[in-house]
Amino acid sequence: MSWVQRKTYRASLDGSEIYKGMKHIQLFEAYTQGLTGSPSRHFILDGASSAGKSSALKGLDSSWAILAVDSFFNVMAEELGTEDFGNGNKPTIPQIYPGCPYPHTTPGEGSYELAARWYMAQEAREGKIFQAGLKDATGNLFGKPQGVDKIIYDDVDGSVIQMFPRDNRPQWLLVHAPIDHTIKNVERRGDRPLDGVLKNSYTFKYKASTRQGGVDPEHPWTEQGLRDLLPQEEWVSEFLDKLGVKDPSERYWIHAKPQPQGTYDYIINTRDANGAQKSIEELAQEAESIFNRA
Repeated sequence: MSWVQRKTYRASLDGSEIYKGMKHIQLFEAYTQGLTGSPSRHFILDGASSAGKSSALKGLDSSWAILAVDSFFNVMAEELGTEDFGNGNKPTIPQIYPGCPYPHTTPGEGSYELAARWYMAQEAREGKIFQAGLKDATGNLFGKPQGVDKIIYDDVDGSVIQMFPRDNRPQWLLVHAPIDHTIKNVERRGDRPLDGVLKNSYTFKYKASTRQGGVDPEHPWTEQGLRDLLPQEEWVSEFLDKLGVKDPSERYWIHAKPQPQGTYDYIINTRDANGAQKSIEELAQEAESIFNRA
């Protein structure tokens, strides 16, 4: 997923459009307050790019459905005519789930981002996208199969929380890969630039602080320690500034930034008790134990 700066959606509406918007919101509120197909268990699996979220899913069996936000962005783009994933003979996502209260004609707008999460929530309840046979950019079917009522939302923020009533709020799991692990993960994958991952995705989630603790409490950083770890390129200074590393004489701990949807229920750090990077199997087992005990 590309990193797009979130913007506040503003639009001027005439009287008829305001009425239509209010009608959609009223229908949406009535729907969320009287759910019949709500998941029995559901989680947001969140993390910065290259954090290891896919590894956290390795241990799940077929009783879980994985709804990745990228899949919904894929079919929304296809509806706009900017992509083609071979779904031309199938209903579009607004035809499958009419009444979305969020306008979504401009990718990157805040309303477009919320629309993707609204569609995710509808699919978690009804599974109509899977039934319609839509495919995403991978060429695979996606959605919730019939009979499955345990859901993982593979996402980069907690916006989908807004699409459920308080008594059915999904739990929120953050996977944190420390900076040294993120570098290794990016190098291993080889499909994305390190500067974009750190400057945009990592600093969207995390900040450096001289306050001890945080998501990697046993491993503080210094400015020089980070510079020694990173390539000698101009973007590194920008990354350190955005992260909040400003004093060469200080030690810094990495903390999760406050999120508008609330606090994380669980955080997995990929550094183990000995300071090494957890294996895929260890990460999957830790995530599975959270999904199954909560």
